[in-house]
Amino acid sequence: MLNYFKMLNYLKRITLAAAALAIIYIALAPIASEAANLTFLPFKKTEMSRVFKAKPVELPVAENATGAAGNNIPIGPSGADVTYNEDGDIIFTGLDKGGKKWTFQTANFTRSDGYKAEAADLDKNGITDLIIYIPILGMPPAPEYELITVMFDSQGAPIPFISPSYFQRLFNFDGNGRAEFMHIAYDYNYWIATLYEAEGARWKAVRSIKGPEGLRSFPMYFSFTNQRSVPAPGMYPFAFDVSNTSLHAAGRIMSYKWGKDEQQSDSVYVVIAGSGGKTLTCKAPFNAILIENESESRIVTSTASRDAVNTALNDMINDNYKLNFFGFNQNASGTAACVSSLIWARK
Repeated sequence: MLNYFKMLNYLKRITLAAAALAIIYIALAPIASEAANLTFLPFKKTEMSRVFKAKPVELPVAENATGAAGNNIPIGPSGADVTYNEDGDIIFTGLDKGGKKWTFQTANFTRSDGYKAEAADLDKNGITDLIIYIPILGMPPAPEYELITVMFDSQGAPIPFISPSYFQRLFNFDGNGRAEFMHIAYDYNYWIATLYEAEGARWKAVRSIKGPEGLRSFPMYFSFTNQRSVPAPGMYPFAFDVSNTSLHAAGRIMSYKWGKDEQQSDSVYVVIAGSGGKTLTCKAPFNAILIENESESRIVTSTASRDAVNTALNDMINDNYKLNFFGFNQNASGTAACVSSLIWARK
C-alpha cells in the first residue's frame, strides 16, 4: 500500500510539474522549437549523433481519411496493407511467416501535421519493423514525439509498444545494430533518463551500455544545467519502468464501462479478476491490446475508435481469454496495479 500512495504522490508531482512547465513553455516558445537538439542531456555530441538509422515510409492517405488506400508498405515478413475506416482509425494488415493474419488498428495519426513513419529492423532479427512518431507539445528536455513501434518476432508475429509520453529519439549508442530509446521522466526537480533496447521484438530495460565514450549507467539523473546529479538524501525521484518484457499481472476481464476521468475525458474502466481471487477496477489499464488466437493476431490501441476497443474487450470477455499484463510494473496495489503498456490476450 505504501508503494501505491507513493505512486499517487508521484502523479500529483508530475501534474504540478507539467503545469509549471506549460507556463514556461508559453513564455519560451521559440526555445521549445529547439527540443530536437537535446542539448540538455548530459551526453557528448558524438554520443547524441549516434542515431539509429531508419527509412522513411510514405503512408497512403485515402480521400477524407476513410476507405481503402490499397498501398503496401515494407514491414513484417511480407509487407502490410494500409486502410482507413469511417470511425477515423488507420489499420495495418499483413501475414506472419506461417500465413496467419495480423492487424494493427489505432487512431488515424496521419491527420496530425508533422507525424513521421519509418521502417527498420529494430531488434536485428531480420524482419523490418514499423516506427511511428506522433508530434506532441514539449520543451527541452521533453520530447517532440510520442513513439509507437510494431516489432515482429522470429515468426513474424507483431508485438506493439507505445511510449508513455517522454521519449527521446532512437539511438544505437553501442553500435550493436539494435535500436535504443531514452525515456525521460521528471520528479522531485530531477530529470530521470532510462534506456531501453530492442531485443526479441520487445523493449528491455538497459542498466548500462558501453560505447566509444565509455560506460553509461542508468537510470541517470540530471538537471537543466546539463550535468549529471546525485539525488540529495531524502529525495527519491521516481520513474516508471516502461519496458514490455516483464509480466507483472495476469487474470481475466469480468466487465467494463466507459466514464469520465478527472479531466472529464472519456475513459474505460475495466474490472479484472486477478490471481488469488482479487478483483480490481482499473481505469484505462492499457496502451494496447494484443488478441492472439489460431486464426489471427489483432492489435487495438487505447486511442482507436470506441467501437474497436469495445469489440476487443467484448471478445476477451465472451471467449474467456487469459490476460497477461506487461509494462509499467510499479509493484503497487489497488488501481495502480492495473496500469500496463500492453494487455496480451491468449486462449
